[in-house]
Amino acid sequence: YKSDFLALDISDSSEICGRELVSLAKESFQIVVFCFLLEYFPATTPRYECCAKARQVLQENGILIILTPDSCHQQRNNAIIKKWKEAFLQMGFQRVYYEKLQHFHGFVLRKLGKEQHRLALLEANLPTLESQNLHEIAAKLVIPQDFKSRKEKNSTNSE
Repeated sequence: YKSDFLALDISDSSEICGRELVSLAKESFQIVVFCFLLEYFPATTPRYECCAKARQVLQENGILIILTPDSCHQQRNNAIIKKWKEAFLQMGFQRVYYEKLQHFHGFVLRKLGKEQHRLALLEANLPTLESQNLHEIAAKLVIPQDFKSRKEKNSTNSE
């Protein structure tokens, strides 16, 4: 079946039309896996939307697994990964496991219920659900190539 995950409707039931997946039922999955996916989006907003959509289809305590490439040494992109972890928590995901291997980062995240999410935000001293700005959260989902693209655009514009 084919589908554009970002354009997919999330509704009360899943719908398939021919060979195309049209909608997925909300809270109908126990596991969602993004294997080398998020880095292909050209900006932070679609990365955020993809994770938010995964949250919609996951059952409470469901698992989101994210693998994203990074061939740099262990500490090189620490600041970026710290922001990702913060964004995931603000979206309602608790980190279950994280590992940086030679060529990728691996995240295992659990979807929190409303009260669990509220308490986790308080414990982490992050804004509560009501005061969160979605654009600020999305902006945390940067990748190293985002900075390179901005530098290239700036150098092209200045010539």
